[in-house]
Amino acid sequence: MACFLAKRPASETVKQVRLREDGGCVDHELCMTRLLSRRALLSVAAAGIAAAACGSDTAAPGGPPLRERAAARGLVYGAAGDVELTTNQQLGTTFVREAGAFVPEVSLKWAALRPASDTFDFVASDALIAWAGARTILVRGHALAWHQALPNWFAGVANEQTAGGFLDAHIAAVAGRYSGRVGSWDVVNEPLDPFSDRDDGLREESPWLRLLGPAYIARAFVAAREADATAVLTLNEYGFENDPGAARKRADFLRLIGRLKDSGTPIQAAGLQAHLLQNNPRWAEFDATGYSKFLGELAAMGLQLFVTELDVNDTAFPQDARTRDAAVASVYRDYLGVALAEPAVKMVTTWGLSDRTSWIDRSYPRKDGAHARPLPLDAGYQRKAAWEAVATAFDRAPKR
Repeated sequence: MACFLAKRPASETVKQVRLREDGGCVDHELCMTRLLSRRALLSVAAAGIAAAACGSDTAAPGGPPLRERAAARGLVYGAAGDVELTTNQQLGTTFVREAGAFVPEVSLKWAALRPASDTFDFVASDALIAWAGARTILVRGHALAWHQALPNWFAGVANEQTAGGFLDAHIAAVAGRYSGRVGSWDVVNEPLDPFSDRDDGLREESPWLRLLGPAYIARAFVAAREADATAVLTLNEYGFENDPGAARKRADFLRLIGRLKDSGTPIQAAGLQAHLLQNNPRWAEFDATGYSKFLGELAAMGLQLFVTELDVNDTAFPQDARTRDAAVASVYRDYLGVALAEPAVKMVTTWGLSDRTSWIDRSYPRKDGAHARPLPLDAGYQRKAAWEAVATAFDRAPKR
């Protein structure tokens, strides 16, 4: 299994230069990484740190944390987070207890790293990757090329003549800076649109497609490989479960990967976002058979499969917390029962660990004013029914 372990050396200081308009720089002690064998993965999981429990109105499920339960089946469990992990001790400690992998939700995106066209600001990303490294947490990078989260200056200076240079330079700087520290990158994120008028299904509003054409995808992967010889390079996409247009999107995704593989593009993994119920509240329409077949087809192409952004949008569920938690847990069980049956699925990452930090509250506020409950832990960092559903799914998964 190609995984990665972020680990700070006993004595290693790496000088990194943060380019700023004032010309200043900052020295940082950064973590190093190495490829992780299955045996090492199990030892990392066993080293999870227990966190102090906080009050809850219901009894929390017990037993080993998710990272250990996943590792026992040859899997990695991770979660998204950001700078609050380094400032909120309770969140950070709970994260270390439960999660064996980490993906920065915001701090590695273009808008966060590029305050100006000739400037990189790595302060937040350096801190996060050092935080993960000091705690032997695996690191995934998100994302090197995406049609969203671009800085405001981009539209004014990027054109057909300059866009390629910006893309190449960005990937060289970012992936190169964290070479050997970030074990897997979402190189290209969300390149498809099931309602595209293009025969290839590529997302027409993407500035990368508009300025560089379809070749931008392979170009990004080649640049990422040149910047980092060991990171697992991933194509990340959403909407394969039961969203409108899912059947076409699966077909377009398979064809895109086939073209990339045929051209020698160094793609190694497929990222399956799994933001469940985002566009369709009727989970009974989950196409379990079609999804399972799709995973098998991806695996047959020689790819590792990562569930990269798993959560459950509970907007359409009743306000009562217990009822809602049971419905959310049921969705987790249904989805993971299918996904984890495919041996090529090596990692499951939820898009956040605690309801307290979920993006769903901000992007899909409930009409009744209740806070979203989409993740394994509640806002008080206590395990709830969703946690139990994920834990049980790991326990029942075939060993890798």
